[in-house]
Amino acid sequence: MSWIVFNGRAWFLTDREVFSERGREIFKDCSPEYVLGHEAIRKYFRLEPDAGEKYANTFFWQTKNFPSEMVEKLADFDKNFGRIFNECFWYYNYYYILENPYAPEEWRERAWQKLLENEKGDFLFHNVIAIKVDYDMSEKWKERAWREMLRRGIKRDYTLEYLRTNAPQPWSERAKALLEKQLKKARRNESGKKPS
Repeated sequence: MSWIVFNGRAWFLTDREVFSERGREIFKDCSPEYVLGHEAIRKYFRLEPDAGEKYANTFFWQTKNFPSEMVEKLADFDKNFGRIFNECFWYYNYYYILENPYAPEEWRERAWQKLLENEKGDFLFHNVIAIKVDYDMSEKWKERAWREMLRRGIKRDYTLEYLRTNAPQPWSERAKALLEKQLKKARRNESGKKPS
């Protein structure tokens, strides 16, 4: 969550501004996550490019580090920021919540549900297993991502190769085993008979 302190107050965007008629017009040519940043705040409120001090805090569930004007809005997050969370957060915003050891479980679960909704293939899930952004993803979420990939049917050898080379154990070994199984199947299909 971003805000700018200028003229004795905090300037920030909520669903009310972003999804208003004016907000939709201002941000129509911007990517959805643009509204999370300081430039969007400046644009909406017509602030000069260098006006005020920029702040950001990704721990929006810990309201003590936010200005009082935002604390009131964060108290009813879904009413004031729910659409932004659902429509403007990008996958790395959800990753950050999942991997953050300070995030409450309910927020991790919400981030996971958004990944499930937004991902049609397996890309986001192999990243949950293998990437490290600021913290290391817990094994619980890595395992859930692995199970989700299997449930959806891993369609690309690239995914398995990526996991084999980048994921920690046991997921790299699991990916290696699946790659070997696919290779045997491909050889069997080419030769028309089972390998000896």
